[in-house]
Amino acid sequence: RSGAASPLRRRLADPAHALAIMSMLQSLGVRLSIDDFGTGYSSLTHLRELPIDEIKIDKFFVDGIGKEGTRETILNAAIAMGHGLGLTVVAEGVETHEQLAYLRAHQCDYTQGFLMSRPVPAEDALELLRRRLEPPPGVPVQRDTDEEAADVAVPQVLPSLAPRPTKR
Repeated sequence: RSGAASPLRRRLADPAHALAIMSMLQSLGVRLSIDDFGTGYSSLTHLRELPIDEIKIDKFFVDGIGKEGTRETILNAAIAMGHGLGLTVVAEGVETHEQLAYLRAHQCDYTQGFLMSRPVPAEDALELLRRRLEPPPGVPVQRDTDEEAADVAVPQVLPSLAPRPTKR
């Protein structure tokens, strides 16, 4: 490559054009996130100026749970700020049950990390989800009344997987 920017890259470098594209995607139902929130190029200004739906708090802050009070304080503030702005909050890099318990206790909406699953190929993801959604023995399930879908069970123990109303 010659190093010249593509036409699309040049258009996305224009903040007004990028904002218009983001707004158009959001109007189509695409949820937008700020990844690695709290590090790098993420900025508090982005929370005010960009049409985003969620923030994903960087693993750096999750790693500080139980080890460093300053990172816990920043993590708690990020969760509270995200909720105060009507955003969904996701914590990245959860690797221990202690971290998961802490994040649940502080009302973090979602978690992701090796504790839940190592990365899997796309073709294996559906089977992984199917296995995780099966209720434990003895747990009541709610069955669809439609005969065609009667074999689909929805575990009552997993309300966190239900679609959430759009915040804003």
